[in-house]
Amino acid sequence: MLNKSLLAENCRALQSVARLTVPSKNIDLLVLNGAYDHTLAFGPGHVESSVLPSSVGTTILTSHRNTHFRFLKELTREDELVIQTERGNKLRYMVSERRIVD
Repeated sequence: MLNKSLLAENCRALQSVARLTVPSKNIDLLVLNGAYDHTLAFGPGHVESSVLPSSVGTTILTSHRNTHFRFLKELTREDELVIQTERGNKLRYMVSERRIVD
C-alpha cells in the first residue's frame, strides 16, 4: 500500500533549493531541501530553520564531511564558492580562512 504522506515528504525533501559550485575544485552540487538522513544521502541540505540563500539572515547548509562536503578540507585561501538560487541569483564567497570545529 502506498503511503502518500511519506511519498510527499520524500519528494519535498529531494527538491533542490540552490546549486553550490566551487570552480577551482570542479565541484557542482545541488543543495536539497532539508537536513535529514534521506536528504543528506543524496547531497548537501539546507537547514529549514534558516533562511534560503539570498534572503536576509543566516543560511545554513549542511552535509557529512566525508561525503558531499569532503572537498572543504582542500579549500585554500581565495577559493571562490558560488551559490546559485532557484531564481538564478548568484552569491559569491571567497575563502578567507579554514578551521575545523566540533
